Amino acid sequence: MEQRLREIEAIVDGLDDLVSTGRNLVRYDMVQMRCRGDEKRQRCVFTLSDQLVLTSVRRKNPMKNSRLITQSADFLDSNRFKLIIKISLDDVEIAKDTLKVLQETEQTIDVAREDEKVIRKVIELANLIKGNKEKLMNVLEEMDSENTLRLRSLNEQMTSNPELTTVYLAVATVNGVETVPLEFGNAEKRAVWETAFREAKTALVNQQISAPPAQLKSVIAHQTRPGLQLCAATVVPGKRPDSAPYIWLCASDKFSGQVAVVSLENGDPCIESCAGIGNAAVTAVCTVPPPTSSGESSDSDDDSNSGQLSVWIGNDDGEVFVVNSTERVRTRARERVARLTYPVTAITAVAGYVFVATASTTSVQLLRFHTSAERSWELDSPTTISHSLTKPILAMCQVGRRLVLASGPQIHALDTEGSVWEAPVDVLTSTDSLSLMTSSGSVLFCCGKKSTNVQVVDVFSLKVFNHFGIAACVRNQLAGREDIIREHKMGCLRISCITVATSQLWIGTSAGFIITTPLHCAKTQPNPPLSGRVGFLRIRLLLWLEESEEL
Repeated sequence: MEQRLREIEAIVDGLDDLVSTGRNLVRYDMVQMRCRGDEKRQRCVFTLSDQLVLTSVRRKNPMKNSRLITQSADFLDSNRFKLIIKISLDDVEIAKDTLKVLQETEQTIDVAREDEKVIRKVIELANLIKGNKEKLMNVLEEMDSENTLRLRSLNEQMTSNPELTTVYLAVATVNGVETVPLEFGNAEKRAVWETAFREAKTALVNQQISAPPAQLKSVIAHQTRPGLQLCAATVVPGKRPDSAPYIWLCASDKFSGQVAVVSLENGDPCIESCAGIGNAAVTAVCTVPPPTSSGESSDSDDDSNSGQLSVWIGNDDGEVFVVNSTERVRTRARERVARLTYPVTAITAVAGYVFVATASTTSVQLLRFHTSAERSWELDSPTTISHSLTKPILAMCQVGRRLVLASGPQIHALDTEGSVWEAPVDVLTSTDSLSLMTSSGSVLFCCGKKSTNVQVVDVFSLKVFNHFGIAACVRNQLAGREDIIREHKMGCLRISCITVATSQLWIGTSAGFIITTPLHCAKTQPNPPLSGRVGFLRIRLLLWLEESEEL
């Protein structure tokens, strides 16, 4: 199967990274899709075990018949394919269930065919009547004619009725859930594809649920002076496209911050550099892509930060240090710094901007940093985004072109293109505040400061559609501990971090247990299966090494 995937990857222009462990090709089909207005274009859908690949298709020899037949042995070799989009099966559902209509039509056709046999048998028997049979024969012939017309009409519907030949997919996109119709040549092809699609979805979910638990390995990745605790981290791409990424780990106490750059070039974590930064606790860190601008790049030495990937580090003093990912923190950290009025609570990069949230006991600010014509960040003149938030913004994440923010017990969403706010939605009670947030497709997972529950939120409507707790799992893990330890850990239990990786939802707890659950179960079940492992977890990052080993 791996060889088959490599062949498809080779013939589809723009398609790469198709070969993956456990991935296989289910089938490929020709469909028609509406592109501009009512214009229909032929497309090829490659159905894989975990994703759909949609491509354009054209004959290599245009002199041949324009009709494309996927069943032909040389279909892949005699056509040109160009990638349009890859869609994860987790982000696709059947939007409009018309398979029942197709099944009813097929049953009606079967009944009509049975009636046809019976009517013709009755006609044969009626012909044996020696008496007056004219009226009977007229009735039977009329019935036969009506049934034939009915059968012909039903067969035509199987090739022309869009309700029978079209599958309507609901696809999660950056702008929301969009309906994508795939029109097949006839109802039979549609039914075969939809059945295969549903089976692939079911198999993928079962695979995620039955996957063996991940193996955890403890490594010494940071040596700090007494009193410092790990508080934030970010993944930074390597210096070359083929090199391993770096991890920037931040540790702090109330009075100072420290940044360690951890290299994974040789597989095992190795500290490349470690330096103090600022005189306050580090509260947020974010990797920011190189700034882009329509202006010309500057060639001066003073603008060495232009056009480079940078790491933004915020602290309790309202300082935001901007450090190029290739520079040493010790020597360059204070050269580029934004000094803000209030302590920094969150930083994220969205659509070519950097959003920084700050807050005091009486005020909340959301600042947007932009670039100059020289492609350097304007650190002295950020734009203040107007809002009605009254609680500190403790978490932010990008979903498409929207910036989703957690403020108090509410979730807010900002359209970054038009700077338009959507109506906020209450997720928690008024006594708690959202502090953790991660996204997976069209779903947000949120947690409160004091809560042991995970709230599952639709990212487009911002409505909570599921929630589950982790207290029972932790209590079971503590069953063999002493009473005083168990009571203490359960009394101050909270969720310390949350993220999505390898089709699992990973939850860190203050009790020293790491909990995982299949992503599908976390989305759909009020009591998903939870697996606990011993391990203190403050931060969790997803990064892939060349060997596809997730850390």
